[in-house]
Amino acid sequence: MRTPPDQRGRGHAGRLLAAFGRQTADWGLPGIFLQVEAGNPARRLYRAAGFAELWRYWYWR
Repeated sequence: MRTPPDQRGRGHAGRLLAAFGRQTADWGLPGIFLQVEAGNPARRLYRAAGFAELWRYWYWR
């Protein structure tokens, strides 16, 4: 997901993450995960929402 720069800091992404979490619980799923690049500044938001790093990917570039 991406948030336009002029819309950041308004809680949009946090509300989406909360909705994903509610839907996960409603469906009885054990959890969800995100795949995020290591340098992504949104990782702070994801940690605050309860996500934790489980493993890392390394891509050839």
